[in-house]
Amino acid sequence: MICKPMWWTLVLVGAGSVSAQTPPPALSTPPQAAHAAPVAACAAPPCQPLPGTTPTAMPVGQATRALLQQQATTEPSRPPQPMAGVVAQKVYARYVESFAHPIPERAASPMAKK
Repeated sequence: MICKPMWWTLVLVGAGSVSAQTPPPALSTPPQAAHAAPVAACAAPPCQPLPGTTPTAMPVGQATRALLQQQATTEPSRPPQPMAGVVAQKVYARYVESFAHPIPERAASPMAKK
């Protein structure tokens, strides 16, 4: 069984606009009875895989190992991007300004006793 919504279908139209079909005419049950129905009755049956296919699960831990291996490689995922001129100027100005203040011997701590 292929799972898809029963009363609506999305259709791509033109340049990215989306339209939806209108729901079917009202059911024969009165609206009050429809609201009183249990929530479980509204639940769709579980989706089954398509015939002729079997879902394959990745062995436990393989995804984590693959991510760690990718992180450990020295190759970047994409080439470095140049920094915009305005941003580079602000970064350099902040760097130069950092020399205007002396480096303290010891960092102040709110936990230090006076």
